[in-house]
Amino acid sequence: MKKEGLALAVDLGASGGKLFVGELKDGKAEIHPVHKFKNKIVLAQGRAYWDFLRIFDEIKMGYALAQREFSGQITSIAIDSWCNDYALISEHGTMIGTPRNYRDSRTFGWIERSFEMMPQYEVYKRTGQQFQRFETSYHLLAEKEQDPDILGIAKELIFIPDYLSHLLGAKKYSEYTIASVSNLYNLVENKWDEDILKAYGLPREIFMPIVYAGDKVGEIAKDVTDELQVPSAEIYAVGSHDTASAVVAAPAEDDEEFIFISSGTWSLVGAELRNNIMTEESMKLGFGNEGGVMRRNRYICNVMGLWIIQECVRMWNLQGKDYDFAGLAEEASKVTTCDTVFIDPDDSRLFEPANMPEVVAQMAREHGYAPQNDFEIVRIVTQSLACKYRYVIDNIEYLTGKKFPCLHIIGGGSQNTFLDQLTANYLHKPVKAGPADATGIGNILTQWIGRGILKGLKEARQVCAASCGIKTYQPSSDETFEKNYHKFLHDIGKA
Repeated sequence: MKKEGLALAVDLGASGGKLFVGELKDGKAEIHPVHKFKNKIVLAQGRAYWDFLRIFDEIKMGYALAQREFSGQITSIAIDSWCNDYALISEHGTMIGTPRNYRDSRTFGWIERSFEMMPQYEVYKRTGQQFQRFETSYHLLAEKEQDPDILGIAKELIFIPDYLSHLLGAKKYSEYTIASVSNLYNLVENKWDEDILKAYGLPREIFMPIVYAGDKVGEIAKDVTDELQVPSAEIYAVGSHDTASAVVAAPAEDDEEFIFISSGTWSLVGAELRNNIMTEESMKLGFGNEGGVMRRNRYICNVMGLWIIQECVRMWNLQGKDYDFAGLAEEASKVTTCDTVFIDPDDSRLFEPANMPEVVAQMAREHGYAPQNDFEIVRIVTQSLACKYRYVIDNIEYLTGKKFPCLHIIGGGSQNTFLDQLTANYLHKPVKAGPADATGIGNILTQWIGRGILKGLKEARQVCAASCGIKTYQPSSDETFEKNYHKFLHDIGKA
């Protein structure tokens, strides 16, 4: 039986990749996982890389599996991933070296050095971006200084998901949402900012033409289909930046402005707005404006997120402990000995791979408490994240002049019931959690918009709300949470 509208989403994250087939039936999206694989940072001689060609091979394998499972009826595919990282391409179309990981230490100190080239607010009023170590601009500045021979022979720069699409058969391009977070793209004039590139000494000609989510960009090439022995499919651009795709699946059915957390390795805390906010006050409070699907604005602040716990688990596994995230969250929720102990989740010591349990324990000791076990460490991190979310959302409401009735938590972190409930308690708002696979679902919904199957974001979100189980957490009336929040502000120097 022929199935209509089958679309394959490739969703790449820092810790793994997932491939989903989406099918639209009776106004609901049916999502079928077809392949997943692990991803990780590869460290070599003090540098951090991605295992890029293995990622590409996994995508090809997943595409073949999906076409075979669905009898060759998949007619479109799109790729999203983390942002900022890129491949450099030679004059003859060869990838130069292995793409570096955004957590690579080479960007240390480059934020401050870049302000000597162009003042901070001059950059902000053009790009609207946060100033974070991992941004493309700082990697390129570091590369220009440390590996000038590599940048010198590069003829093209293509962001990771867009280059993977090209390897499958798409034309060369930069999708708008991922270009917008490079800190090199002018959101006001909607183009690569030539003044910033000139100030930084970066070549304008290596940056690709812009396409938008929903655009068709090619089809699976014959060399790929011959290798895999499966039919071809159209390739679409979606929100190449995974957060952009995830926010498409936030089930805000009325299509009004809303607040969200895209929760995973990072916690992207923000609001979907119609307009940018690029004031000096916005810059000082650490907010960025990111291009969204259908040209919406994601007004956002990055919080370190579940990376901290992921790194703790990695270290505990090396020590022979067998923890899973759900079990850790459950045990941490029972801890009552340290519910007033906080750290700043955005402390720079938490950014790079490290002995994270010891880093967190040291930060807690600096506030007068020595964690007694692993569950206390998870408790301290989780309640600190919930408080940091409250801090960021309070600032969003201040800067927008708007009170939002509820918070949407989307992405894998929405399955952390302990964190969801703590967030509702500290925020004093209902939290609507889900879908967990928001990025893959948003990727599929955007393909359907591009193919004319759905009319736009409003209809896409209505489909998502009808299809995905959303769990609501009501806030506690216990006044202790407000008291503890003010202690958190004091402890991180924001009182």
